[in-house]
Amino acid sequence: MSKKRNKKEENKETEESKELSPWQQKHLEYEAEQREKNKLLEEEALAAAEKMAKEAEAVVQTSDEDSIEASEEQSDQSVEDLEGQEEIVDDLLSPTPKEKRDKIFPVFKKMWGFFLVFFLIFGASIYFASPYSKVGKFQVKGEASESVEALAEASGIRLNDKIIHIYAHRSRIEQAISKSFPRVESTKLTVAFPNKVLVSVKEYPVIAYVKHGDDYYPVLSSGSYLTTDKLTEDKIDKKFPLLVEITDETEVKQFVKAYTGLTEEISSQIARVEKTPTKATSDLLTIDLRDGNRILVPLSEMSLKLPYYPSVKESLTEVSDIDMEAGIFSYAKGNPPAKESSDEKTTEDKTNQDTSNEGNNTENHSETSESQTQSSDH
Repeated sequence: MSKKRNKKEENKETEESKELSPWQQKHLEYEAEQREKNKLLEEEALAAAEKMAKEAEAVVQTSDEDSIEASEEQSDQSVEDLEGQEEIVDDLLSPTPKEKRDKIFPVFKKMWGFFLVFFLIFGASIYFASPYSKVGKFQVKGEASESVEALAEASGIRLNDKIIHIYAHRSRIEQAISKSFPRVESTKLTVAFPNKVLVSVKEYPVIAYVKHGDDYYPVLSSGSYLTTDKLTEDKIDKKFPLLVEITDETEVKQFVKAYTGLTEEISSQIARVEKTPTKATSDLLTIDLRDGNRILVPLSEMSLKLPYYPSVKESLTEVSDIDMEAGIFSYAKGNPPAKESSDEKTTEDKTNQDTSNEGNNTENHSETSESQTQSSDH
């Protein structure tokens, strides 16, 4: 479109130039040259402008990259500074350990009872739901003559019984075991983790034997002897005394009480005890000692008179019998001195007492008569 327009203008100018004067034509040529120069100048200016624009764009792009890197570095530094500031602020604002304790302790002080009850209930619930809350094993501790099965039967404890129930009634269980067995002096029941029941048994020691016929029965330090435990001679301990045919439980207990009160020096010498009653002393005992001597002493006075034996023994010149039935005297063993019978002594004492009473009555009667005579004289 512009080419057609230019051609039209050139044709128009040519036509006009044909009509114009030479001066006018020169003027038109001059204007045409000027337009061409202006056009060239515009093109050069436009090219220079485009070049400058490109250079400026390149400079701007480079500066943008540098500014971006700088801004990134600056932002990183800012972030680091900010984090450092935040740490400082946190350090300043965060409480110290003491402040934390001061804040937590009052709360815990108010709530500790609740926590304690909670954990106790929780722990108890777990325990009672577990098999550890039931008896898993019954064990006997100590040298018990009775079997574990017999002791368990006497205690009444069964497997899978509740441990808490056993522990709550331990005193009753201990008494039940002690009463079931004469040998048992005391028992102590304890519970060992996790579910073991321990029974510690202490028995009365054997201190003598009752000999009845050819059988022997152990005598305990409690004073009772076990008629259910029949032994033969080869099963007994020879260091303990034999009570020959002394089967009365009361007499056995009386002997044990006196025997256990003696010193080791005397009790260790007693080898054999036999009842040898007389009309005057129904509980007279004949005690054979291991040193060969023999003592005659009433059972009721045994603890009172036997302690004198060591001093009596020092004065002996031969194996002797020491008679402690009435007073204390000794003689060669098996050769007692002749003495009056008890009946004769009793009759003589009674006669002397009657004679003395008659003499006293006579004196009193004489004094009464004399006083009466004096009164009549007055």
